[in-house]
Amino acid sequence: MSRSIVAVLPPTLLALIFQGIGRGVATLVGLAIIQVILGNFVDPRLQGRTLKLSPFVALLSIVFWGWVWGIPGALLGNSGFNPTSDIIDFHKCENQCQYSLVFPDRVQQ
Repeated sequence: MSRSIVAVLPPTLLALIFQGIGRGVATLVGLAIIQVILGNFVDPRLQGRTLKLSPFVALLSIVFWGWVWGIPGALLGNSGFNPTSDIIDFHKCENQCQYSLVFPDRVQQ
């Protein structure tokens, strides 16, 4: 959340000062929409692909660890979950359907 504010605030202030209220409001709305799309859809999907986790689990991990530890927890949430995924991957179960939501790429059909 704070990264979004830091990313949106300077261009909005510059647009307000140099371009006027209309352009400043348009800049604020446009950048806010971009931040929402990136933060809620693109980032979890990319983190899910690079860490081989589903986007749902990536987002859940960010929300949970952000709630527990604040901003450092949100930044390190998926990295902290990766060892758990390696442990589950190491101990392969015969019936892995229960892990299909968490590890979609690792379940063998």
